Amino acid sequence: ADFKLTGSIRNADLNALGIDKRSDIANASMDIAAALFSTAQNDFNSSATLSNIRITDNAGEHLIPDIDADYNMANGINHLAMNSDILHAEYDAHASIPQLIASLQDATVRRELPALYKSSDQATGGLFTPFSAELALHDTRELLSYLLPGLYVADGTRFNISMNSDGDLHGDLTSQRLAFGTNYIRNA
Repeated sequence: ADFKLTGSIRNADLNALGIDKRSDIANASMDIAAALFSTAQNDFNSSATLSNIRITDNAGEHLIPDIDADYNMANGINHLAMNSDILHAEYDAHASIPQLIASLQDATVRRELPALYKSSDQATGGLFTPFSAELALHDTRELLSYLLPGLYVADGTRFNISMNSDGDLHGDLTSQRLAFGTNYIRNA
């Protein structure tokens, strides 16, 4: 079955919705286009575009570049890709995102701090979900001026994370500059 959705959100009051209570004014507007296509093998492809994104708060209007996202599930492999002038992100795994979160929790917190849990049993039974994810940031100044004023992330910053079936986690962060207020890291 195929499913298509288009719509617009105009001046949604993020404060009244409980999404953003940091300022008296917090409104968002955007256009949405989405599609879902399934195949005979229970695989599917989906895509979504958020465009004309405008967020207004006490600091003024923030114009966020369009964001395109594609999610595909084929042969048990989940693939998510997001593209925009502000970022490029990809995720590949043999599990859904909730299953991935449980597997990450088992490989990190449950394994290292089992006393935090009522049972020492791992939620995934010690079977870890291999995955890889990468995030490349471009010019995020407009988005970050709204989300977290004072945070600066240099264009070209990259973050990669992966986990194998043994639960070994590997991460890598590369950036020319990360700054929050007067605190910063260069050439990370």
